[in-house]
Amino acid sequence: MLVSEGVLPLEDRFRMGGASSLRGFLLDSVGPRNQGVSGECEDLEADEECWVPTGGDAMAGVTFEIAAPAPLLGLRSLTDMDIVVFVDAGTALFALQDVETDYAPGDDVDGRAPWVRVGPGIGLRYATPVGPLALDLGFNPWRLERHGESILRLHFALGAF
Repeated sequence: MLVSEGVLPLEDRFRMGGASSLRGFLLDSVGPRNQGVSGECEDLEADEECWVPTGGDAMAGVTFEIAAPAPLLGLRSLTDMDIVVFVDAGTALFALQDVETDYAPGDDVDGRAPWVRVGPGIGLRYATPVGPLALDLGFNPWRLERHGESILRLHFALGAF
């Protein structure tokens, strides 16, 4: 990994979002964004600017998940399934403060994205012969419309919880 001027190359940066970190967000969509050109963004005129995800040189994330067998919750027909409730929180950022991005401490300060993103959700777990199956519905209650975020995101995984 080659670092020039204290900033990691784009391909080595940390990103969050998706089934393995923040389930209410698109894969790798949480973290610093820098101004891009219209070719990097959908639905823009040739002279408009946009913000594209670039990742950061540090990240922190935490997941809290509670699982209970479905029959214990009164769902007797789902004998081999578990119901889960979760909350994911985290961020990717630049440790150096002189790197210009749209991330800043606080919520939506001067058009900037919140520093930490949080997403609750629910899911199902089922053990199969080829590995565990997970179906999660993540929520993004504080979505940023200008970044194209949706309020719900469905994730499917086979082989890992």
